[in-house]
Amino acid sequence: MSGRIVKLLVLLLIAAAVSYVFYLNPGPVEVTYRPGVSWRLPLALVLIATFFVGVLLTALFAFAIGIKLQFATWRVNRRAQQTKDHHDLIGEARAELALGNFGAARALFQKVIQRDADDLEARVLLAESYRREGEDRAALRILEEARMEQRQNPELLLLASDLNEKLGNPTAAHDNAALVYKVAPRNPMVLARLVHTCGQLGRFDEAVSYQEQLVKLLSGDPYQHAQEHLAGLKLRRALAAPTESAETLRATLNDILKQHRDFVPALAELAAMECDALHFEEATKFWLRAFEASKNPLYLERIASMWIHADEPSRAVATVRNTLHPRGAKAPLSAAGQIFFVNLLLHLEMIDEARKEFERLKAIPLADEELRAAFALVKARILEREGRVDEAL
Repeated sequence: MSGRIVKLLVLLLIAAAVSYVFYLNPGPVEVTYRPGVSWRLPLALVLIATFFVGVLLTALFAFAIGIKLQFATWRVNRRAQQTKDHHDLIGEARAELALGNFGAARALFQKVIQRDADDLEARVLLAESYRREGEDRAALRILEEARMEQRQNPELLLLASDLNEKLGNPTAAHDNAALVYKVAPRNPMVLARLVHTCGQLGRFDEAVSYQEQLVKLLSGDPYQHAQEHLAGLKLRRALAAPTESAETLRATLNDILKQHRDFVPALAELAAMECDALHFEEATKFWLRAFEASKNPLYLERIASMWIHADEPSRAVATVRNTLHPRGAKAPLSAAGQIFFVNLLLHLEMIDEARKEFERLKAIPLADEELRAAFALVKARILEREGRVDEAL
């Protein structure tokens, strides 16, 4: 009832407004539609018609805006639903992949790709499903197909590089990594990858160049490790040079040691060269430096073998003893080195000296299982040489 009253009041208000306009504007006005054609109409009617035409146009404009907003809202909602469906499908496929259900996972990933052929995540995970099942060639094929559409995508290129290396295609692996380098030339992971692939291909000049770039980007412990790797690459480059003379190689190794004083492979290589040249004193110095840097008894063994072959076993014993027992030391510097020393004395039939050095060995705690086994073997050898075979067993 109240609604009808309101409508009636509105109509009365409109009628009053129209009457008021006619009252204020009783005269006619000439309205021209086109040249030569005009109508004479009451001014009030023209004003009222103009007002209602404006209202109608405004309403039409508002209606059009409303339709456009509704369509935009529908598109946003549809896109949100598609995104949700995509995430749900990817999540389901990931779950199947994690459970080892590779066939089911692949079916779901392929469904995602059918909906969106540009979905990189689905393609990468589809390739991963093949890789985990051991079908590396199928995985690589999928990555290559995706890469043709997104040629400079670093993720695809690095994955393809790994798979190519695994499949025995080092050149293709390097080419993939080189394409990433064009996009990210200062990325440490990319540089490390290129160093690795160049090393596999024997392209040590390039490997050294990339490693030098990598060193500049690092600090702290990673920097130190990178410097050691750089020294190793320079050594490999020098050893791989087909026409390099012994003197040139020696100079190269000395240059490496100027930058990396305790680089063991370079020290060992120089020692071997000096030994071959019968420069036993120089060889001993380099092998001792290698032992001090690494504590690897292999270098003590090289020294002893060299002096024994030179018919100077006493020099072998003295060098090893002085190295392991410097002045002021309460115990041998190296358990592994001391075990080698005892074995050396046994080899030279110096049983009393071997027993004495074995007693020194007892003072060193042996945490490593391999060292404990070597200790037991040395003990058995001493007992056997002393004629105490039952105790040795």
